[in-house]
Amino acid sequence: MANISDLLDYQIQQDTSICQGQSISFGDSLWSESGVFQTFNVSVLGLDSTITLNLTVHPNISTQVDTSMTVGSVFQGWSVTKDTVFTNHLQSIYQCDSVVTTLVHALINSHVSSLESAINWQVSPNPFGQYLRVQSDDAIIHNLASISLTDLVGRVVWTMEAKINLGENIYFLPKHLSAGTYVLGVTTPSHQQTWLLVRGLD
Repeated sequence: MANISDLLDYQIQQDTSICQGQSISFGDSLWSESGVFQTFNVSVLGLDSTITLNLTVHPNISTQVDTSMTVGSVFQGWSVTKDTVFTNHLQSIYQCDSVVTTLVHALINSHVSSLESAINWQVSPNPFGQYLRVQSDDAIIHNLASISLTDLVGRVVWTMEAKINLGENIYFLPKHLSAGTYVLGVTTPSHQQTWLLVRGLD
């Protein structure tokens, strides 16, 4: 005797995502673009079944960031002495490849004192959550600093004007900020520094 569930037509829906350049086998075809696809099967009892695939293809992201920093500033642990290109290979929140290329222009500023050009800031935690900590070993208090977070497609998702004191400085971030990789920029009238940071999952 057949089970009652075998006597009913049924439908199955499957939600799947892949990265750009990948493909998925469904039905009798390979699919590599976003869309809704269906395949039909007939059971041994002659009943129809419909399988629907909702496929989302996430793009691989390539971002270029141009920034200028005074000679002697520090970028990703390197002291800036000349124009330099930094390339970072990362993964987006969808585990797809992303490439961030940062072109750092080295500036010689005769109006910046040797003390100002030796600014040393450290940012933590990384990955970060609801706040960022900027540790300053600089003897100068920066009353006018612009702090911003930019995502990998170049959108500024958060910015604020702040004061950077000697020692620990805490800055709270918006709660709606999505998990992912960001470029943190801190700029004063005499100095600029950037970091690649990851926003973790809550």
